[in-house]
Amino acid sequence: MVENRFLELTFLPELGGRLHRAVIKSTGQNIFYQNPVIKPAPFGQRDWWLRVGGLEWVAPTEEHGYLEAFPWNLALETQRDGLVVRMTTVEQQRGFDVTATVWLRADEGRIATMLVTQNRTGSAQPLQMWMNAALAPAANRVGSATHFVVPVDQMIVHATEDRALPPPRARVGWTLHQNRDLSHPSAWNGYVGLFAARPTPFIGLYDLQADAGVAAVSSTGLAGAKVFAFSSNFDRRLFTNDGSDYAELWCGAQPTFWDDPPLDAGEQRVIAADWIPLQGLGDLATASDHGALACNVGQTGA
Repeated sequence: MVENRFLELTFLPELGGRLHRAVIKSTGQNIFYQNPVIKPAPFGQRDWWLRVGGLEWVAPTEEHGYLEAFPWNLALETQRDGLVVRMTTVEQQRGFDVTATVWLRADEGRIATMLVTQNRTGSAQPLQMWMNAALAPAANRVGSATHFVVPVDQMIVHATEDRALPPPRARVGWTLHQNRDLSHPSAWNGYVGLFAARPTPFIGLYDLQADAGVAAVSSTGLAGAKVFAFSSNFDRRLFTNDGSDYAELWCGAQPTFWDDPPLDAGEQRVIAADWIPLQGLGDLATASDHGALACNVGQTGA
């Protein structure tokens, strides 16, 4: 565990090197979903995946990769302006060296992250890289007033149970599609996963009733961004025992799960994102590495 005056971070190096908890010290709220149990869920390309919670590092393939259930090496470094947590592993499928770095600076209420994959093999290898955050701003629940914020006008369907949506790879309007606001999971019928149709500088989630959320921002832009959540009628016993719930924000080094660009021998690939906990904004309109803004329209009387 590491902390500054704003945040307290807990890591699980034995379980995928994940950033498990990020607690806002002024309120005691953990911005990440935290599953009270650990059991395989029938998701991902292996048909099992551990929905533990927190922020996980995804490589070398689409979906949830192969690294979330294996131990990583962890090193802690103290710098003049804060702390650095660096986790490393050797990915066994293609032989990549993978490093996840988290900075917690002394005077910032944000979490700076970087995922780097190095190809030390003798030939080019296909690689996908993602950061996947499971979020639950309403006390380990996704409330009816929760919505995603992605600054694009179209999204690409990845997978869905919602029969009113088109098939995978099709584009839908964002946020409105056939007079339905797709930014609200409460409007869905079954799970939905959507990719941003173009690179974006940020991606976010906000719960209006809890008046809390999270934004992931990148000064260089996110090549890939994805949202995922369940609808109210999804059977949560598939991944937990207490009915708790989460929504996911994904930041990627490539646009979608169908893109598998090779990484040449001796080269590396990088994703960098700052994760900003949000409270008391009223809503989320936009975010950057300078912070987040809401746009609240009010009325005034004479």
